[in-house]
Amino acid sequence: MIKQIDEIPMNTAQRRESYRDRIRSDITEAMEKGIGKFEFVGDYNFKYLANYAREEADRMFHRRFKDLVLPHYPEWKERFQTKYIFLHEWDFRKYNPVKIRCINDEKQGKRVFCEIVPFDESGILKECEAILEKQKREREQDDEP
Repeated sequence: MIKQIDEIPMNTAQRRESYRDRIRSDITEAMEKGIGKFEFVGDYNFKYLANYAREEADRMFHRRFKDLVLPHYPEWKERFQTKYIFLHEWDFRKYNPVKIRCINDEKQGKRVFCEIVPFDESGILKECEAILEKQKREREQDDEP
């Protein structure tokens, strides 16, 4: 015996992933349309929305950081033979163009807002070069007898 249904139910992991996909698509849509500030509305769990949105904004920044920086410095691991040079996007979080804020409104409950500023590519690249030069000087000082 069978029963026809309109949609197959999702398990918790699938629901969570689709929830993050919606957050990511909302942020991406705002970026594409040039919307600088917006409020998340709709079918969201506002208790956790701000945390999930921050995590997704960090993931998006991580991808953009790698896409921007890696082509400019492909020789990171080769520069000092066996000594590695480290750049980590966590040090560059201040350049993340997506800022998430949450407020508790007495009438409407939790409200989550997003602000998108332009992505500062030149600032990131300048700071990367400064960090790499500092690491180079430190390594040269360590090598001196």
